[in-house]
Amino acid sequence: MRLSVPSSIVLASIFIALGLYFGLRERAPNTGAPPPPVGTVVSPQGNPTSPAGAGSASRDVVVPPPPPVPTEDQLRPMVAALVEGSKPRWKAACWDTADPATRKPGRYISVLAFDASGNVDVSGVSEIRDESDPGVGQCLRQQVNDFTITAPQRHVVFETPFEIP
Repeated sequence: MRLSVPSSIVLASIFIALGLYFGLRERAPNTGAPPPPVGTVVSPQGNPTSPAGAGSASRDVVVPPPPPVPTEDQLRPMVAALVEGSKPRWKAACWDTADPATRKPGRYISVLAFDASGNVDVSGVSEIRDESDPGVGQCLRQQVNDFTITAPQRHVVFETPFEIP
């Protein structure tokens, strides 16, 4: 019996698929037991025990509950404090170095994006039309801000208005 080219390609594909399926199936770790619930005592041998028996073994380790995830309302004052604390640095870098004859006080908006671990991803400054100095605004956008907040466990963005000087 002689196979045509399309038939041999299909047959070879079936053999490859079966080999991958059974080969990867053997490699998959299967512990059989789900992880212990939070607050369960786990002995060094990996056997979970109830919290009631926690005092019986001195080498047991308690799985701590995860920290509470902060809400955006809880993080907003923290971000506002970071912006307020940076104003003296921004004023020294941008306002004090601007031409006194042309500079004017202004209102700006700090836009800060934080990753899930609480580190700043993106920082920027928006100018409020007719209420800001474009030269100072450009300088503010060039400032490096290495802010961190309590880990929000998700990507968050905050807009915080501020004034210079």
